[in-house]
Amino acid sequence: MRRLNRFLAEVRIDDVPVLAHLRDSGRLNELLFPGAEVVVKRERLSVSRKTEWTLYFAIRRGHFFIVNSSLPNELFFCYLLQIHSPERIKREFYMEDVRFDFVILHRGRVKKVIEVKGVNLMKDRKGLFLFPDAPTVRGKHHVDVMTRLARHGKHCELVFVAGSALASSVGLNEEVDPLFAVAVRDAVKAGVRVRAFQARVDVPRVYLNKEIPVKI
Repeated sequence: MRRLNRFLAEVRIDDVPVLAHLRDSGRLNELLFPGAEVVVKRERLSVSRKTEWTLYFAIRRGHFFIVNSSLPNELFFCYLLQIHSPERIKREFYMEDVRFDFVILHRGRVKKVIEVKGVNLMKDRKGLFLFPDAPTVRGKHHVDVMTRLARHGKHCELVFVAGSALASSVGLNEEVDPLFAVAVRDAVKAGVRVRAFQARVDVPRVYLNKEIPVKI
């Protein structure tokens, strides 16, 4: 395979090149490189969709890694459904000038604000995964707003979903984006809860396997 631009990759299926939509704006240099093995899914074409395939997983040393940013959100949504009734969960909810992945309602009012970040950069063989793999102005803005909300009494959670069964912990990639790391530490001081989960891929099944430590 080869990455053509931020959201498009060329993959070979039975030695035939096809275009696949890549729904992940990260650099993914360790996973998506010429010759990398990937998993794609055929989709229905429509007026708004120009590619027949979507890229979901990369395979590195025999292990699956999620490379589709929609999956961590869907996995965490399934997790929330085990705790809350569907009518209490709202997706893509705006607060201030930011769209958050989820809010939890109580008696019609926002009780908790949740933002989910997918993590697929493996730092070492001990299973430390780092976020982000590229500077993220948008991610920092999410955290800054959560910090302000927490200081005004809102319950806020920043959730990292590590997209491989190899993940044993999640940390902040301070070398790549020191401003994001500082923002997360400030958020923790303000009362934002930071959590991490390990996602496991047993194709076709994908699920949150367990909660893992976050290294702040």
